[in-house]
Amino acid sequence: MTDPIRIFIGTSANDEDLEFDCTVHYTLEKYASRPLDITWMRLSRDPNSIWYSNPATRQGWNTQGWATPFSALRWGIPAACNFEGKAIYMDLDKLVRA
Repeated sequence: MTDPIRIFIGTSANDEDLEFDCTVHYTLEKYASRPLDITWMRLSRDPNSIWYSNPATRQGWNTQGWATPFSALRWGIPAACNFEGKAIYMDLDKLVRA
């Protein structure tokens, strides 16, 4: 069995970019030559999530000053992968063409 390609995609927390989510997901599935393991990186209010953020209590991710709310989340990918293997990071506005 072939290991899946781990892909982390930064996206908005409240589905405001849902059409972009669907488009990038479609292009990934269309052109992938191996199974995919896609993780949607979006800020979460769940304290058990690696993407947890609660600005009111200053806990979790502080995304102030970043270009997008999810820009900082890329730095959590190694921890999300237990510091093993490889992964691809993509912003939401990318398309796969081959």
